[in-house]
Order: sequence, then C-alpha cells, then structure tokens
Amino acid sequence: MEKNLKIEEEYDGVLKIKNRLCRKRVILVLDDVDKLKQLEMLSGEHDWFGPGSRIIITARDKQVLVAHGVYNIYEVKGLNEENALQLFRLKAFRKKHVLDDYIELSNHFLKYASGLPLALEVLGSFLFGKSTVEWKNELERLQEYPDPSILQVLEISFNELQIPQKEIFLHIACFFNNQKKDDVLEILHILGLYPFIGLKELTDKSLLKIMDNGVVWMHDLLEKMGRNIVCREWPDDPGKRSRLWDYEDINKVLKKNKGTEAVKAIDIVSTCNEQQVGSWNPKAFLKMKKLKFLRIYGTRYVPTHLPNDLKILDWISYPSKSLPSSFQLDELVQLRLQQSKIQRLWKGIKNFDKLKFIDLTDSLDLFITPDFTGVPNLEKLVLERFASW
Repeated sequence: MEKNLKIEEEYDGVLKIKNRLCRKRVILVLDDVDKLKQLEMLSGEHDWFGPGSRIIITARDKQVLVAHGVYNIYEVKGLNEENALQLFRLKAFRKKHVLDDYIELSNHFLKYASGLPLALEVLGSFLFGKSTVEWKNELERLQEYPDPSILQVLEISFNELQIPQKEIFLHIACFFNNQKKDDVLEILHILGLYPFIGLKELTDKSLLKIMDNGVVWMHDLLEKMGRNIVCREWPDDPGKRSRLWDYEDINKVLKKNKGTEAVKAIDIVSTCNEQQVGSWNPKAFLKMKKLKFLRIYGTRYVPTHLPNDLKILDWISYPSKSLPSSFQLDELVQLRLQQSKIQRLWKGIKNFDKLKFIDLTDSLDLFITPDFTGVPNLEKLVLERFASW
C-alpha cells in the first residue's frame, strides 16, 4: 500500500516490479514499445507473474516481440469497408447514415484512407459541417498536399530507420510500389542497399508488405508520405532533390538544365508531349554526377552524356539505332533496352567492366550483337523476339 515510490535507477525499478507482483495474477499493458530493453525491464522473465496473468504489448516493430519470445503475435489489419464507413460517417456527419449528396464523395475519401483509422478520423472531423463544394476542393488538395497531421504520425516509424532502410523505403515509395519483389530486390542490391535484410525489417515495422503474388505493396498514405519527404528536401527546386518521378518536375529540370549532384534516381514516363521533350537540354544529365538509377518509358529524347556513376539504365522504346559513342558508363551493371529501335548496340569495343545484364527483348531492328570483349563480367544476355536478317 505504499505511495510515491521512488526509483533510484532502472534495476531498482525492476526489483520493485518483481517483488511486488511476483506470483500475483495481473493484466499488464505495454503500449508503443520500440526497444527490446523496455520489455526486459518491464515484463522481465515469463515466470514473474502468477498463473492466469496476461501481458499485452503493442509495437511498431515485430522483431522486438520476436526477440523477447512473445507467444502470440497479431498484426492489426486496416478497417474493412463496413467498419471504415461507420467510423468515417460518425466523424463526418455525427450520424449513422451518409447524406445522399455526399455518398460518392465519401467513397473517394474512404478509398484515400484505405482503412487507416487515423486518416478516417482526421479527414472525417475536418469535413464535418462543410458543403459538397468544400469536400470536392479538399479531395483535390489532398492529391497534391496530403494532410500533415496524418503524415506526421506515420513518419514516426520512418524516422527510426537506419539510413539504408530509409533509402529502400523512399525508393519503393517513389518508384517500386506494386512491383515484383524479385525485380525490386535485384535493383536495390545493385544500388548497394542490402535489400534482403532491409525489406524484412520494413515488413516487420509494417511499412510495407510482400503480397501472396510476390508483389511489394506499400499503403497509399505511406507512399504519399515517402514522396512528401523527398519533395520537402527542396520544395521549390526539384533539381536539388534526391529522386525525380513527377513528369512536370522532370520537364523543368531537363529543359532548364537544373539538375545537381543531389539527384540519385529518375523515373521518366513520357506523356507524349513531344514539344516538351524536344526542348530538353541534351546535356542535362552532365550535372547529375551521382545519378545511379535511370528508368525511361517512351520519349524521343536522347541525352548526349550520362553520368559515369550510373548503375542501372532501363529504357523501354529507346529511339536510336545505337548507344551514343559518348556513353562511357564505368559503373553500369544492368542495361535494359526493351522494345528499342536498336540495330547495333555499340560499334567496336566498349569497356563495361561491371556490366552483368543486358536485355534487348522485342528490339525488332537488331541485326548484330556487339563485340563483348570489353564486357568480361556479363552473366545474362536476353535477345527474345528480335529480327533475323
């Protein structure tokens, strides 16, 4: 019956818990545990407490529970459609029913939240009492500016990651969400990010999932959070960000030659605006000396130079007959030119000491393979469906 117990240091606290609760039947709830030592100090050995005791632990990192020998681990799922709607309408309408004029708009917000209770509560409370015009305007705004109060909570788990884990998370958020796990692993491995342990750690922290069909999946709001983190690096100057994926940002950078050494990866999906592409500076990549990943789909733009540090070049529908003679990619490991207009990959001998993989699938104009003398470490060459001359 003591009150105002004083704990001199952590082991004194451990003894007090053990002595006072030993052999007692207790319910112990440990919320938001993020370090193994916390469990060791607060719940001790499994025989501390009496028969029938229950210890309930919540954590963002599954590995903390595994390492402590927790018997049953339950992953909290997102709300199903029925429960998500119930929570949303209680916050947005303070009623059990959705007003007719708001049904379609409500469905859009439910899709945006994707079963995340935090998002449903925040958005529902914000929308309460507002007109349909304001709802539509907020939905449009969310596409470009996600709610900061939601992202702030989600970002807690990201901030606890080590640098390689953060890099993997941001790469997936910007480029590889909903793509095959094996392909993502291969790319991240080439980029030197230790993905085999990294993906497992991100999965344990519920920052992504590996689906039954072998696809890497990240919740839409986590994807938005990751992209928001990158955009915050330089809000008004995309050429100084680490990653570029938005076509308008890429257009500004390549047109005005605003790239910098900060750019690590670019993913260009052409919108078939040939007028914009025609105005891109052919030397725009010269300043991006640390660019390691470049993926392009479509576009007639062909730069005169690419950075020597480039490790992966993935270009679907490459428009030229061969690679420019100025391309000397000393660090290149993977070269993909599917559905290209390539006739001859390169002339003479090109020294690509680190190149391991070349894929020219569906390059129907290809009529001769290059001299591979300068590619001593080539492991895989794909020439599916090319013309036979």
